[in-house]
Amino acid sequence: MATVSVVGAQSLFNNADGRGLMGPEGLATETRAAGGFYSRITDPGILYGFGTALDFIMADDFTVGAGGWNVTSVTNFLYMTGSTGTAGATGSVNGTTVEIHANNGGAVGSLLFSGTFQSAVYTNIYRTAPAANDDTRQVQKVVSTFANVHLDPGTYWLTIEATGTGASGPWAPPLTAAGQLKPSGSTNSQQFDPSVPGWVPGIDNGSGEAQDVPFWIDGQPVPEPATMMALGLGAAALLRRRKKA
Repeated sequence: MATVSVVGAQSLFNNADGRGLMGPEGLATETRAAGGFYSRITDPGILYGFGTALDFIMADDFTVGAGGWNVTSVTNFLYMTGSTGTAGATGSVNGTTVEIHANNGGAVGSLLFSGTFQSAVYTNIYRTAPAANDDTRQVQKVVSTFANVHLDPGTYWLTIEATGTGASGPWAPPLTAAGQLKPSGSTNSQQFDPSVPGWVPGIDNGSGEAQDVPFWIDGQPVPEPATMMALGLGAAALLRRRKKA
């Protein structure tokens, strides 16, 4: 995998896309009377969020299309119990270990690239219980940057472990669909459990359903070789016409 510099980043991946979810984060389910949104757990689900601290790590997979990607940043969504603030203000998450791993037969494989914590800000989304409104779990948008990262076509795993200041956490809430135990589409996140130790499926123990965690990847798509060749031929033809003029 070659290293390349990347300019002009754009959205490459958002695992909330195409699932009929409310908002680009894939977390909001309803409007909150005090402003913003709730991300409500559906009964009999009990999962507020997966642990991403104290040697617990969350992982979810993604697939790179033809041509490959040049990655510049990854956005995760985390909360810390008891930590709240004005939407857009600096959050209480203060560090991340975000990594891109190879795929090993449907499981997290070898480490390929590591990111650098950039920022955490409060969103206007609050994770809450099935039958009560809880305002103590305000979700934060957490950005990590990557330098000189190129991914060839294929499947990879994104992992995150985080630190912060709050009563407990950071925690990673799962993608949430209003009134559903899980959103449509693949739900195959994994969590590293240090008590095993090892990777186990990311499951809501109340409903027994496998879950995904929301994340975004930004950067640049790499054109396929055939596209690059066509662009090159087009440029050459234009140059020839200019010379004849």
